[in-house]
Amino acid sequence: MNMIEPTYGVIKMISGEEIIAEIIDEDDLHLTLLNPIQIHRRIARDGSSQLAVSYWFHFSEDDHFKIKKDRIVALSSK
Repeated sequence: MNMIEPTYGVIKMISGEEIIAEIIDEDDLHLTLLNPIQIHRRIARDGSSQLAVSYWFHFSEDDHFKIKKDRIVALSSK
């Protein structure tokens, strides 16, 4: 059986959002993401850095999202 490894990416949007998601499709203009999660960075009262995550689209029942590549500043994928 030939198993295809999923491709995951960390995506920095021009809005400043940082997203982790499985990249399930790509064409010249778009990426299609599965279950994107947004990363939040916070500074605690003691000055330490903290990370938290949340759903990217809080009020959507969809799990697939197509985004335009021209809205992406940086992409790191494996």
